[in-house]
Amino acid sequence: MFLNSYKFPIILHLFILILLIGCDEQTEKNSDNTSPELTVSPSEEYLNGTSVSISWSWDEPATGIVQYGLDSLFSQESGNSDQYVTDHIVILNNLQDTSLYTYRVTGWDVQNNRTTSESKEFVTYFQDDMEPPEFILDLHSIQRRQNSITISWAANENVKAVVHYGVEEPLLDSVIVDQFSEIGEVTISELTPGLPYIFELRIYDQIGFTIEQRDTFYTVIADFVLYDGQGSWAEGLINEKNLLNDMGLTWITVSQDYINSTELFPYFKAIWMPGGWAGDYKNVISTQGEENIKQLIENGGLYVGSCAGGYYASDSTIWENIHYDNPLNLFEGSAVGPLDELAPWPSYTYTDIDINNEFEPLADLPDTMAMLYYGGAYYQPLDQLSAEAEVLARYGHNSEIMALLEPHGDGFYFITGCHPEVKRVSQPNAWPFSAAIIFWAMDQVWIEHP
Repeated sequence: MFLNSYKFPIILHLFILILLIGCDEQTEKNSDNTSPELTVSPSEEYLNGTSVSISWSWDEPATGIVQYGLDSLFSQESGNSDQYVTDHIVILNNLQDTSLYTYRVTGWDVQNNRTTSESKEFVTYFQDDMEPPEFILDLHSIQRRQNSITISWAANENVKAVVHYGVEEPLLDSVIVDQFSEIGEVTISELTPGLPYIFELRIYDQIGFTIEQRDTFYTVIADFVLYDGQGSWAEGLINEKNLLNDMGLTWITVSQDYINSTELFPYFKAIWMPGGWAGDYKNVISTQGEENIKQLIENGGLYVGSCAGGYYASDSTIWENIHYDNPLNLFEGSAVGPLDELAPWPSYTYTDIDINNEFEPLADLPDTMAMLYYGGAYYQPLDQLSAEAEVLARYGHNSEIMALLEPHGDGFYFITGCHPEVKRVSQPNAWPFSAAIIFWAMDQVWIEHP
C-alpha cells in the first residue's frame, strides 16, 4: 500500500516538529546548573541515646545523604543516593554513646548539581539518660553588693546556663555560662542599689534537656546601717566608720526616724548599734523600729552591739543594781554594769580581755588583748547558754562574758561590753578582734529574698 501523496508532507512536518520540541526540552534540561538549596536546615532529634534522626528539605527534588563521624571526621555515610525528593529524614543508628559527633548533609539533583551544608554537632548519651537535669541546690545569692549580685546553683549533672534578669518584665538583659559544670556561679554587675532584680535561670545538659528557676534578689543600699540617732556616742561612730572602711565594707548612718519608718531587710546586711546610752535607744526607737531590726536579723542579717548596743540587745539591763527590761531580747539574759571595780561611771580605762582562741576566726589573735572599757556590761544568761552560742572573750579580772556571738533566726548577733572597735592614738589596738568576728559573720549571712 502506498501513502497518498498529499498526506506525506503533513506527516513529515509533524515528525520534524516533535524532534525540535524534544531537542528544546533536552537542551533546557542539560542547561540546568543550579545546585539544590536548603529550605529547611538540617536538625537532629534523639530517638534514644545512640540513635538520631536528621531531617532537612531541598528547594527541588534531590538525593540526600548524611556524612558524619567523630572528631570532626566525616568517615561514615548514610542516606538515599537514588531517591530524588525535597524532604529527607535519615536515621543514624548504633552510634557510640557519650560522644561528640559532627555531621553535614549532601545532595544532588538529576543533573548532578551537588551541594553540601555547613557542619553541625550533637552529643550521644547513655540510653537511660532520658530525663532533664535537676537542681540539687536551688538558685540563690551568695553575694549582694550595691551594684552587683552573685548567684549560684548546682545540678545533678554537667550543664550550661543562660541567666535572664531585670527589674521588671520582660527580662531584657542576659548572660551565658557556656561551660559544662555541675556547679554554676555568675556575677551580674552595673546594677542599681536598693532594687529588686528578677532572675530567670535556665540550665540545659549535653543532650539539650532543660529546666528553669526564677527568683528575686535585692541589691543592697549598703552592707551596714550605722545608728547615729539620739543616745549614740560620736567617738564610737567615727571608729566604726573607720573600721568598716578599713575592712572594705560599705555603710550609711541613720537616725531613729529612719529605723522607725523604713524596712532594713533586705536592703542591708547588718546594723551596728554603737556605744552611748541604751535608755535613749529604748525611748526613741519605736515598736515598729524594733520590728525592723528584728526582721533584718531573723532573715539572715548581723547585729553588732557595742557597750550600749549590747545593753539594748539584751533581755534586761541591770544598771547599778536596778533592773530594766529591754525590747529586742536577742540575748536571753542580763547585761550587768557598770563594773566599778574597773572604772566607776563615767570614768574609763583600758583592761585586759582573755580571747577565746579556740574559736577559729580568733585563732591567730593573742591570748589576751587590752581594750577600752567605758561603762559596759558583762553578759549573764538567764539559764545556760545555747549550744550554738560562742563566748568570744571574757574579762580578765572576773572571767565574766565580755563578748558573745550567737545565731538568731537565720542571722547572728555580736555584742561586746568593751569597745574593741575604738582605736586611739598611742593606745592598744583591738580592731583585729572586731574585724575577725565581723568578717566571719558576714561570710555566714546571705539574704536571698524577703
